[in-house]
Amino acid sequence: MNAAILSGIDIPGEASGRIPTWQWKQQHYKTAIDKLWKPGDSILLAIGQGNMEGTPLQLATTYAAIANGGTIVQPHLGLKIVDQQGKQVEDLQPTTGARRVEIATSTLDVVRNALRGAASTPLGTSYGVFGGYPIPVAGKTGTAEVFGKQNYSWYASYAPANDPKYVVVVMIEQGGEGGAAAAPAARLIYDQLFHQKSTTVTGSGLTD
Repeated sequence: MNAAILSGIDIPGEASGRIPTWQWKQQHYKTAIDKLWKPGDSILLAIGQGNMEGTPLQLATTYAAIANGGTIVQPHLGLKIVDQQGKQVEDLQPTTGARRVEIATSTLDVVRNALRGAASTPLGTSYGVFGGYPIPVAGKTGTAEVFGKQNYSWYASYAPANDPKYVVVVMIEQGGEGGAAAAPAARLIYDQLFHQKSTTVTGSGLTD
């Protein structure tokens, strides 16, 4: 059993990711010892490692829910369809009836403050990228270990932190540390969204 849920984006071929459960281990592994759900499984799941798998789109949907107070936004790709003359022939409306995650405001506040601190305080893992940025960003670096390959670089974020309008998630295959590759790439995206002209960004020296 895989507890991951598709986002429902309106294009085919979406990967589901994986949130491992006790039932999943029972079905996936062969030996009795491997089928056991151990304390280490819970620890690894809490920090997004071990048997957990997720897509950038799933992470973006999660961060949107953190930013907006718990609504699971269904990703929507198209805006409109036009003919050869550029005349609109169809307006593509996103699906309604969004799901919600029931989470206490106090819990959301803790998560939001932590994400903001990770980008704005000297000990934050993306402080070297967003510490002096004029737009307040809330985000966290990530470094995914893939067997036989260099680490995958991640950065998940939203901005402005105090009035969220955009979610930006960057994943660079074999890019190394999240603060060194993905976070600077996310800043380039925010530069375009908020019409900023940044100086050269070399990334953060802090590890995830």
